[in-house]
Amino acid sequence: MRFFLLVAVLSLGAARASSAQLAPNADWHTLHTRHFRVHFAPALEQEARRAAVNAERAYAQLSTELVPPRGTIDLVISDDVDYVNGYATPYPTNRIVVYAHPPTDASGLRDYEDWNALVVTHELTHIFHLDRSRGIWRIGQGIFGRNPLLFPNLYEPRWVLEGLAVYYESRLTGVGRLESAEHLMTARAAALANRIPKLQELSPGTSRFPGGEVIYIYGSLLFDYLSRTRGPQSVRDFVEVGAKTPIPFILTVTSRKAFGMSFQTAWEHWRDSLMRETRQPHEVMPGWRQLTNAGYVALFPRWLGDTTLIYAADKARETAGAYRVALSGRETRLGRRNGSSPNVRMPDGSVLFSQPDFTSPYNIRNDLFVERNGKQIRLTNGARLTTPDVRSDGDIVAVQDEPATTRIVRVSPDGKRIAPITATTLDVQWSDPRWSPDGSRIVAVRQSRGRSDIVILDSAGKVIDAFGFTRAINSSPSWSPDGRRIYFSSERTGAPQIFVADVTSFGPTVSRISDAATGLFAPEVAPDQSELATLLFKADGYHLGVAPLRGVTRYGIADSTRISPRAGCVNCIDTVPGLPPLGVADTSKATSYSAFPSVLPRYWLPVFASSTQDGFTYGLQTSGTDVVGRHAYTVDIEHNNRFGQNSAWFSYRYAGFGLPLVDVFASQSHSNGSLFADVNGAIVNVGDLLELDRYAALEATFVRPRFRTYSVGSIGAEIEGIGYSTSPDTLFPHLNEFYLTARTFPGIIASAGWSNAQRPALSISPEDGISASISGRQR
Repeated sequence: MRFFLLVAVLSLGAARASSAQLAPNADWHTLHTRHFRVHFAPALEQEARRAAVNAERAYAQLSTELVPPRGTIDLVISDDVDYVNGYATPYPTNRIVVYAHPPTDASGLRDYEDWNALVVTHELTHIFHLDRSRGIWRIGQGIFGRNPLLFPNLYEPRWVLEGLAVYYESRLTGVGRLESAEHLMTARAAALANRIPKLQELSPGTSRFPGGEVIYIYGSLLFDYLSRTRGPQSVRDFVEVGAKTPIPFILTVTSRKAFGMSFQTAWEHWRDSLMRETRQPHEVMPGWRQLTNAGYVALFPRWLGDTTLIYAADKARETAGAYRVALSGRETRLGRRNGSSPNVRMPDGSVLFSQPDFTSPYNIRNDLFVERNGKQIRLTNGARLTTPDVRSDGDIVAVQDEPATTRIVRVSPDGKRIAPITATTLDVQWSDPRWSPDGSRIVAVRQSRGRSDIVILDSAGKVIDAFGFTRAINSSPSWSPDGRRIYFSSERTGAPQIFVADVTSFGPTVSRISDAATGLFAPEVAPDQSELATLLFKADGYHLGVAPLRGVTRYGIADSTRISPRAGCVNCIDTVPGLPPLGVADTSKATSYSAFPSVLPRYWLPVFASSTQDGFTYGLQTSGTDVVGRHAYTVDIEHNNRFGQNSAWFSYRYAGFGLPLVDVFASQSHSNGSLFADVNGAIVNVGDLLELDRYAALEATFVRPRFRTYSVGSIGAEIEGIGYSTSPDTLFPHLNEFYLTARTFPGIIASAGWSNAQRPALSISPEDGISASISGRQR
């Protein structure tokens, strides 16, 4: 039974190997600093050398706020996926993984000076927070090692973990999510709708918009409120108290000791202050009316004519897709998408878009597709292209992801030729390119060291003009049909609003034309210039609407000043003097990656079992994996005191080939039963029958993950030996002949599985598809 459970675990592990998104077969190298081992593949060496300095920089900053963690921290810089993410864990060792992809496709994360410095600060906060153990927890770790059950702060709810990390992310860098408008915009929209969640509702599994983001948004806003009202030292006090409290998941006592009030009371005070500060909703733009009602995610509206729009959406009750909506509000689903992308009509009537998919078990890349007559055709493979736009002759402009950076490229209509038109540098990122109506110019957003502007380029990539320069987030520029004006969204006034610039002259001035109480995005002018389409943010998500362009009101000339949500707060940002500036690179010699420092066992877990038949069994379990996932193992050793039997189970996976995943399993286990005999006509228990089972298996697993399908297959060999004995041993000769000879059973095992089931965000199980598997054994 234990073997078959392990096979299930290993099969699940095959699926999870692809979700980890670190290529274990890459040519990894390592930089060694005072507190870190920084691991990288050759294409990311320049970024990794910056990350080494950024990590030590963040370590110095956090050390002024929290108690430093123990030991060396592993930091992996990866470019295996084309999306933004990072994660951290304190066990089996302190380790961080950061995806190098900059957040050009996530406008709410664009408030940064150096993306790597920001995300490293966030993830390192987790290590400082979670590694901290005091009192009984430290004693327990002294005995059992870095046992995952003995990190007290891991028992705290996720909104505490992520809220604390976002809080320090902005406090120590002066940028990040608390310094941009998105978090406060979300809370303000909830306040306007009287839908601010209760503290107990802050769960990553919530079905309410914005889903799992609530733990980041409300957690950080609450810690920021407590820091401003109770002092930054109180946050450190909270971490210290939580690190030694015997019942860490009961936060009332911990928060009262640190902040002088419970989290529940602090939440109510913050909620009431937000309700008082939130102005009542009013007209977004004169005559603005809503076309869509589903909420959740709606992005990239584009006009198909004077009365119809197409947009990308993920409504959570079905998989992401493209939708067409008329000015009457009538809506039609056009097709499924793997992600959100502009949907742009090609000259032949087909629809161009980009979407992510696996190009290997460890790589997710964005590529261009066209949908024609209901069929999706791939134009590129592994080209890493996003946010495409099409000229009247079919020529495509798009953003291309490069290791840790982006550039603008032109793509031929068939996708076969890709020509870069902007340079590649870690300090400059590009997003949202759009062709001018006459096809001679391109407008795009350029971001460099925390500063954003709207740039006009010629068709070859030469900069013609730039405007809207600010430290706030600019996004979604678009042309008027006559090419005389550019509309875009910017949060320079403290909330995302729509701005317009007359580009008939150089150095145009920028004027605000909306007054949304929450946020307004993605302006698009109708071909006849009668309507302006925009996306309005509400408590349940984004809604597409239109306003008559002739009724637009200008609210004055916009300057480049960023209005921070925490403006005037002297305690909100903590700058540590003497740190190296951003952009400095580590110059030490890199070495070849070694799994040894991170793969060694770091903990053990006691195992106890007792039964009337077998008596008392005790033992230990441990496991380990190296930081890039090349090696993983589990060991379980047990001893039975009644029969003096030793059992052991060992499993090991090697992923260094990429594919196949090689699994080794070996075990020695015992099964015992009673022996009965007829003694003078009575059935009497005269002893025990002891079975010794030794098993070994070697299996190769191949996985083929895709966004819409998943395939897995494995084949292997096994051998099992079974022998018997008795207690007392004098009974053995009296057994049935079957038990007197040990037996060996070699075998071949194989399995395969395939699924195309879908998982919309609000589904509770896979749906709208099939999952099938088959397994066999020849023994």
